[in-house]
Amino acid sequence: MIDLSNTQTDAVAILLAHCRSADADLLAVMGNLSAEQLDQPFEMGPGSIRATFEHNLGALRGWADVYANRPRRAWLPDEGPYSVEQLNVITAELHDDWADIAGKFPLDEVIERPRGDSVRRFTRAHILVHVTTHSMHHRAQIINMLRHVGVDKLPTGSVMHWVDTEIFP
Repeated sequence: MIDLSNTQTDAVAILLAHCRSADADLLAVMGNLSAEQLDQPFEMGPGSIRATFEHNLGALRGWADVYANRPRRAWLPDEGPYSVEQLNVITAELHDDWADIAGKFPLDEVIERPRGDSVRRFTRAHILVHVTTHSMHHRAQIINMLRHVGVDKLPTGSVMHWVDTEIFP
């Protein structure tokens, strides 16, 4: 298991710990929304706050399976929709999974993954960076959607805000 408390110098720990914290911030805000607000359609991301968050979790789960070289599970959003309470549980489980698997394999190991008629190649380091930046991209979309449903106090999603408030308050 990777030491996620080492957020001073370990880039992997920083990426994963920030991702966990930023997801928790969004879920705290989402818990105050109505079903109508969670599912209000937007022409960005997967189309709503709930769908975008579920998409993010689907990517976390899918890429964890690739990273850990284990059988791929079903696409998580296809199993929803989920309540915010369920999303909290799933999110914690997925972040715990990443904390567990991130340090178990060499980051420079090349993985081959069939996709359609081709085979994609990347290292585990590429997967970690993709998963965390992909999540940040969609969290920014959710923050924008939250603004449009009238949420006044928005999380920033910023790594440096997280550092200022949680690492070096």
